[in-house]
Amino acid sequence: GDDADADALNETNVALAFDGSTLTLTDAGGDLTADLSALTQTLSLNDSELSISGGNTVDLGDLQDDLGSHTATQNINLSGFWLSNGGADAGLYVDGSGNVGLGTSSPLHALDVDGDARVEQSIIANATSTRNSTIDAGNTSVNQVYLPNANTRIWQSFTANSTGLIVQIQVHLDSAAITGGVLQIYEGQGSGGTLLLEQDFVDENNGRRTIVLDSPLGITAGTQYTIQLTNTAGGWRWRFNNTDVYDGGRASTNASYDMDFRVYVTADPVLVGVDDAGSISVADGAITVDVNGQVGIGTSAPAYALQVGEAGDGSEARSNGWNVFSDRRLKTDIKRLDDPLERLAAIHGYTYYWKDGKAHGREVGVIAQEVEAVLPEVVTIDANGYRAVDYGKLTPLLIESLKAQQQQIEAQQEALDALRRENAEIRAALG
Repeated sequence: GDDADADALNETNVALAFDGSTLTLTDAGGDLTADLSALTQTLSLNDSELSISGGNTVDLGDLQDDLGSHTATQNINLSGFWLSNGGADAGLYVDGSGNVGLGTSSPLHALDVDGDARVEQSIIANATSTRNSTIDAGNTSVNQVYLPNANTRIWQSFTANSTGLIVQIQVHLDSAAITGGVLQIYEGQGSGGTLLLEQDFVDENNGRRTIVLDSPLGITAGTQYTIQLTNTAGGWRWRFNNTDVYDGGRASTNASYDMDFRVYVTADPVLVGVDDAGSISVADGAITVDVNGQVGIGTSAPAYALQVGEAGDGSEARSNGWNVFSDRRLKTDIKRLDDPLERLAAIHGYTYYWKDGKAHGREVGVIAQEVEAVLPEVVTIDANGYRAVDYGKLTPLLIESLKAQQQQIEAQQEALDALRRENAEIRAALG
């Protein structure tokens, strides 16, 4: 408290103020000021060292805090820095959009790993949109892929080593009994090529599952194809290998490894193919059906509804019977063949060899040009000008010729009989 005298000694201090570098003390006796500018010093923290200019330095290394022993009360803002061991530019990085990079400061996805990653159990690709379920990673030791939701899909491409028919496919699935899925096979890599086959499948066996194709599918050696599985059930998985074990193929999830599958191809297939013109070939071109429905056997360019072999190659066909429509009710403007003997006389039978024959011996037949001159209805001409004879249609000419000849024989017989009677009468008259 204040003493009883009037001097300022031992009186109550009423105010203390600091303005810039000036310290002011105010009491009953007035203001007392002091200029502290000469005492200004800088406090610095460098790593674990705390120092003051013109003074001492204190090492705070033993006082470093252990963040793991604290409970955070707010988000940690890395502000463009790494969360790392030793303060290096490595470890975990979060960019401005929230993408997390492991080993990279430029993550392009929600999680971007620059380097190898190992997952002890499984990676779950939980697709809730119409996009395909994919996993973008580097070299990984994951040995299975989940397809947990309906309509998620994974594909595997491969290059055929042999030509043949795919009759069944085996895939290594890992799940409990499933209710179903869809198998699709495309030409080329991925699902953007021509769809060659699509079928549903249900297989209750766990592990390697064999899918028998509803219709065998022809493949050609050196051509790339893609197998795609779509999950219409839930919770089944397609295993894969963590290396690229199949020639000319890759998994949709990563180009560095392959899904676990097998393709069974028949050793001696009957191949079916379609060329650019739309013609269908069977048995590697042995049979052809063009866009007009014309069938060629031994020729890729049939000129008729059915053509066996090429022109003049000596091809042969055999049958137990061939019936030709001939009902009168199907015909109109019916006329008898005239001058059958004269026509037949202009046609000759020959023996010959085919110039481009397939090791055939001597043949017997007619010359189309001779037949065309007297009976053009039985001769056809193809686009190259080659003529063909329908030997079966020569039969009516032979029939009419035989009948005409028979009429001549009968007439001659009647004349001969008349001469014999006349001769007998003359002999009788002469006694």
